[in-house]
Formats: sequence, C-alpha cells, structure tokens
Amino acid sequence: MADGSSPAGAFPFLNVIGAAERSISRTLATVVLGAVAGLVAALAALTVVMLAATAITARGGNIGWTQAIGRLMVGDRPGRALTSYIFELAVVGASSMAAAGAFTAVSARRAGRPLQSFLTIAPRFRWRHALVGLLVFLPVVAAEIWLDGLAKGASPAPLATPGASGLHRVAYAAAALVFLWLAALAEELLFRGWLLQQTHALTRSLMAVVAVNAVVFTLAHGDLSVGGLLTRLAMGAGWAWVVLRLDGVEFTTGAHLANNLGIALLAQPVMLATAPSQAFDPASFALQIGTVAILALAVEVWVRRQGPARRLSRLAI
Repeated sequence: MADGSSPAGAFPFLNVIGAAERSISRTLATVVLGAVAGLVAALAALTVVMLAATAITARGGNIGWTQAIGRLMVGDRPGRALTSYIFELAVVGASSMAAAGAFTAVSARRAGRPLQSFLTIAPRFRWRHALVGLLVFLPVVAAEIWLDGLAKGASPAPLATPGASGLHRVAYAAAALVFLWLAALAEELLFRGWLLQQTHALTRSLMAVVAVNAVVFTLAHGDLSVGGLLTRLAMGAGWAWVVLRLDGVEFTTGAHLANNLGIALLAQPVMLATAPSQAFDPASFALQIGTVAILALAVEVWVRRQGPARRLSRLAI
C-alpha cells in the first residue's frame, strides 16, 4: 500500500469529486437530507416486503394477518421451513438497497454528477469484475466455513436443512443470490463509493481515507466483539484498497456477495434477531484476515502487471 502521506488524489476513483463536495457545511446538509431520504425509502421497501410476506404467510398457514405478522416477527421460532428465511433475505436486501440508493441519489443530485460515478469511473458497470469477485472469493469463504466447522462442530448448512425439498433449496439459494446481491451492492455503494470519495473531498491523506472507511464500515455493523471489530476493520481497509486500485466497486461487490452468500448457504440463515456475541477465536480471525490480505495482494499484483498503458482499456471490461 502507498505511504499515508501520498495524495489520495492519485487514484482516479477519488478524482470525480467536485467543488461542492469540499464544503463541510454542504456535506453535513447532504448527509442529513440523504439520511432522511434513505429512511423514507427503507420504510417504503419494508412495508412492501411485509405486506407481501404477510399475505403469503396468512394464505399458506390459513391464518389471519395479525397471526401471520406475529409469526414473521419471531425469527428464532422452532421448526422453520427453509423457504421461510426468504422473508429476512428480502427485508435485508430491499431495505438496504432502498436506503443506500436514496442516500446516494441525493448526494449525486447535490454534487451535480451521475449516480454511477459513486460505483465506477468506467463507462458502465463492469459485471465481469463483479462475477470474478464472486467466483474468486466464494470458494475461499466456503473453505473458511468448512475449516471453522471442523474446529467447532458446526450445525448442518442451511442448504442441507433436513426435510427441505430440492425445489425449496433452489428457491432459497436463488432468493439469497438476488437479495444478498442487493445488500452487498448497497454497502459498497455507500461505504466504498460515497464515503471513500467524500472522505477524500475533505482530506488528501490516503491513510485517512482508508482508515475512516474501515472504521465507519465496522461500526455500522454493530458487532462490538473483539473478533468482529478487528475482522471488519481489516476487511474494510482491504476492500477499500481494492476499489481504489480497480477504479470501482464492482469486484468488491462480487466478493462481498460471496462472503454473505457463503454464510447464508453454508453456515447460518439470515435472521433479524441480534446474533449472540462469540468469544475471540485467534485461528478463525487469522484465517479471515489472511484471505482478505491475499485478495488485496493478488489485485495489487494484477494491476501492476497491467501497466499504465492498459489502465484505460480495462475500464471497459
């Protein structure tokens, strides 16, 4: 990584900011307006998901809407069918994308630049980068979960839920792919997109840009355990560096999806209940940090081998 004193403006992804974004007072106003817009959009998305899920649950269980809502709100109820977790997936994906999309739409409007500029400096979103990020990182996440399961004797993977039919497994996996993609894209848009660029608007220190991104990303997840804090700090810093080197969030969105998808398919289903704090596991921590470091290093080696002459040409890929 470059020295902390190096100007962050050396990275094209950060150079899209305009003069309006360098004003602290204007930035604060944007944050307030964007937060209000994001909250309203998230509530609207939640309402739509809740109405649809309640109707389906009431009809499937032949119960009233009040009972259906009560059932949906108890995430850790026993005997849940695999497909019932699609509700939580829809809540997370739809609300995250609605909130992040509305926030950055307000930011883009006030900055006078297109929303896509928070995602990439390429002419269009590079789906190939996202696919590579998914395919590269998913086996890594699967290996982490497998090794962790060997050490701790983990429960069967959600996809191996006893009694679930093949159709239900496919439906759950498809829903996880779609909704966790929305959630991953929302986080990358907000943290590795808007926040990276906005931090650079207020400082030229590369170290500050990456550090602020890692800290905010970590605190936003609300996991204050030692392992959770350190892992997300490293993940936030590593992914921020990858975004800067690849001039966009496409690859990290794919990697982020792989991380969430691997957990939802192989470790534990997404639930709205707060996960219990777990004791710090040095081996698990080292494994997760190591994979992020290897990923960032691999991207750095690839970028350096491309050379300046191919920098612009790869933006169209």
